[in-house]
Amino acid sequence: MDETDPTTTPVSLLAPVLPLKDVSLFPGASLALVVSRPHAISAVRTAERCESPLLALTQRDCTTADPGPQGLHDVGTLATVREAL
Repeated sequence: MDETDPTTTPVSLLAPVLPLKDVSLFPGASLALVVSRPHAISAVRTAERCESPLLALTQRDCTTADPGPQGLHDVGTLATVREAL
């Protein structure tokens, strides 16, 4: 691993997690979402308040109401909240 290459340097980041049902968010894409679950609303509000990204992870099973860590895919996208209504 090249320690000087920013694309291969490991980084630690603490970010709120936004579970996504039936959709994946890709880097550079824009996506309008309706967020209604309490944990998801909390993640969006935390990202806004802290002016930090959130981690969008797709659920493994979209029928699960409140997935835990095992219910989410291991790879996601860091996203910025542009507007919350």
